[in-house]
Parts: sequence; structure tokens; C-alpha cells
Amino acid sequence: MGIFNKDTNPIFPFCAFSNFYFWYFAFVGAFFPYFALYLNWLGYDALEISILLAIGPLARVFSPYLWGTIADHFGNNKILLLVLALGAFICFFGLFLASGFLALASGLIFFSILMSGVLPIAEARTFRALGDNSILYGHIRLWGSVGFILAVVLTGLFFENFGLSVFHGSVIFFLGILSLSIVFIPKEKLRDNKKYEHSIFTVFSNPGVILAFTVFFCMQLAHGPLNGFLSLYLEEQGYTKISIGLFWGVSVVSEIVLFFYLPKMLKVFSIKSILATSAFLAFVRFLLIGWYAEFPLVLCVGQLLHAFTFGAFHAAGIAAINKVFTFSSAVRGQALYTSVGYGAGGGLGVLLSGLAWSHFGGAWMFTGGALFALLTFLLICFVPRVFD
Repeated sequence: MGIFNKDTNPIFPFCAFSNFYFWYFAFVGAFFPYFALYLNWLGYDALEISILLAIGPLARVFSPYLWGTIADHFGNNKILLLVLALGAFICFFGLFLASGFLALASGLIFFSILMSGVLPIAEARTFRALGDNSILYGHIRLWGSVGFILAVVLTGLFFENFGLSVFHGSVIFFLGILSLSIVFIPKEKLRDNKKYEHSIFTVFSNPGVILAFTVFFCMQLAHGPLNGFLSLYLEEQGYTKISIGLFWGVSVVSEIVLFFYLPKMLKVFSIKSILATSAFLAFVRFLLIGWYAEFPLVLCVGQLLHAFTFGAFHAAGIAAINKVFTFSSAVRGQALYTSVGYGAGGGLGVLLSGLAWSHFGGAWMFTGGALFALLTFLLICFVPRVFD
């Protein structure tokens, strides 16, 4: 009857979720690598840029759980997804009217609150559709990587030829197509929400779960220099916008290969071993970028490690969360993963990176990220059961 619910077509849902991931990460590819460059083009300094870049991650501290709670309670996740995506589209469109730091920051806050609920809800919906075939998640998620690499390379070429004045309109285009892609996600059967009454925080009585979330926090904190300042750092090293886009593209090509082989990896290796390997390679990657970025070949090697430092780590992380949280709390579990890791960890990482960039320079900023990655590796070694 296929890998999805027996009452649905086995091919159409697979294509619908793949299409969603394609356009979601195409938006990320058009926005994320170039936003710092855009803010620099607008004339903001390093501290102001770090504050504006931190708004997105900090909004993910609380808002994913808010949207996850609503999704778990009412069950109609498709409508909520569409409302959030359209609301984010309208907010970002309104940034055309923003004038000055405070106006831009205010608009980004509303945009980030809405956008931060989209991926956790979609992740939980995808895993429910896959059911017992969750190891096939990588085959769906790889289309997100394809969308990212196409967007990051094409928009880099676009910005190189037409300037960053077209950045805003380009992002709006991808947000519009993303909203349209949600329309094709199949509806989910309404559930008995009595199960919802059970608090998900009972899982934190297991010390291993608390330590696991500490690991997620530290790993994203370590990625602060990469997430916030890689493009600016490479521009400082003399690379063009096209080159910067290509280096981002290299990292995502490696991620695509990783996701293709991920089902086999999850069968052969434990979640804990995948996470530990990814964290140690992040330590190596950030040192290479920090001290040898002027050498394109070394930088390429560092970017290829993205397959593990993001791709494998993320997939293993959400697999661990999927094991711990029950069906009725699945969205809230994924939301907590986003809030603690990409929200609190990512936001603090970007803020600290901005301060490090201002006082010590890019090389030492990436060295700081490497040290937090090493701390993550050591913590993973002590996590019991959850990562087994």
C-alpha cells in the first residue's frame, strides 16, 4: 500500500513533502547567506548586524513551542502552516516600508515569530506520514538541499550582476512559492485530542533528555560564526558574491549526498555515534575556516564537512526527539528541539560571534565556535539511552 497512510496515494504525499522542503530551503538559500551582506550594504555596523541576525534565532526560543502547542491541540496542521507562511510573506513584504534600525528590527521580530513555526510543524507532519518508514526522511529532506543550492547559487549570480538592492524582492518571490507549496500537502485525519492532556515535560524527568537538549543548544551555539558571519568573513577574504554562493553550494551538495545515504547510516550506526562524529568534525571545520579561509581548497574541505556538522547532526537529532516524544506531542517535541537548539543556542551564538568579530576578528570568532563544538562532542559522550 506504499510508505504512507493506506488511504492515501503512496507517491503524491512523497512528492508534496519533497516539494515543500525544496521551496522552504530555496527561501533559506536566498535569504540566509546574503542577509548579513544586505545589512552591511544598508550601512549597519557589526554589532547592529549581529543584533538583527539574532532576532530570528531568538524568536525561535519561544514561538515554535507556541505554534506546536496549537498544532498538537487542534490537529489541523495544514491550515496553520498556510496561515504562518502567508503571514510571514506579508510581514516581509512590509519590510519595504521599514526605515531605520528600530523599524527593521520590529518587522523582523514579527516575521521571525511567524516563520519559526513552519518547519517544526512540517517536520512532525512528515514523520507522521512516514510512520514506520521514518528512515526514508532523508530521501525527502534531500530535496530541501537541492532547493537551497539552486537558490544560493542563482541568487548569488543575480546579486553580483544587479546588486543587493534586489535582495528583498528575491526573498519575497521564494516566500510566495513556499506558501503555494503548502496547499499541496495532504490533509491529516483529525485525531482524538484527549491524549493532548498529558504534559510533555514529564520526559525531562530522565536526566539523559536534559543532557540531550544541552547538546543541541551547544552545537547550535558553536555554529554562530558560520550562521551569522561566514559570508561577511569570506567577503573580507576577497571572495566575490558568486564565489560565496558557490562555497555555500558546496556545503549543500555534500548534504544532498549525505541525505541520500542517511537511511543506510541510521541502520548501521547509532544516533549517538553519528552525533559525536558530527560534533568533532564541526570542531575541525571551524578551525579550518577560521585560519585557512584564504585557501579555496581548504575552504572547500571545510564546507564539505557540512554534510555531517549540519546534515547528519540534524537528522540524528530529530530522530532522537521522535523516539522520546509521543504521537500527540510530536509537534511540541520538534518545537522544543528548534527552540533550545536553533533558537536559544543559535541566537546566543550569533550575538557572541558579533562581539567576537568586533573585538578579536574573524579567525578567533571561528575558533570560539570550534571550542563549543568540542564541548558538544564531550557532552555527547555522557548522554545515556536517549542517543542509543
